[in-house]
Amino acid sequence: MSNTNNAGGSKDIPDNFPAEDLVLKSSMQFFGEQLDRSDLVPLLLTTLMSGTMDQKDRILTANRLITESGTLPWPDLVKMQAVLYTFANKFLSNDDLDKVKEVMFMTRLGQMLVNDGIEIGIEKGIEKGALALISVCREIGLSYDDTRRKLIEKLELDAPAAKRYMEEFWTRSSL
Repeated sequence: MSNTNNAGGSKDIPDNFPAEDLVLKSSMQFFGEQLDRSDLVPLLLTTLMSGTMDQKDRILTANRLITESGTLPWPDLVKMQAVLYTFANKFLSNDDLDKVKEVMFMTRLGQMLVNDGIEIGIEKGIEKGALALISVCREIGLSYDDTRRKLIEKLELDAPAAKRYMEEFWTRSSL
């Protein structure tokens, strides 16, 4: 992106350019010019700059511009959104962070984070279920091998996962 527009007007940036003006400058897309990665990276820093627009709005505007640019490869988009979310988590009040979360979790990054959270929750649930099943099997006197088979049957685990849980929980569970 150049510092001049197609109409011949100067778009030089003064030294005391407020952060939100940088966001606005990027959003103008200089009369149709596509924004590339080097144009969008400065948007990440707007949260750290002074300005009259509050930090929440800077983060949301930067996220919108990055997401809607259409020029970033998926890995770069996710990395930039992760940086914005990290800044939001660090600098915003709980109320403002909740508003940013609402917007961010509607993005592809947000969906990835939700999916990761679901996956972690499922793994934790299976782990707790395995511990409980092993404990009950020990209480009723089932053997190690019978308990391992029950893990495979009841929790639909493959043999290596059942073995891993048995090794981890067999000695920890009560008799």
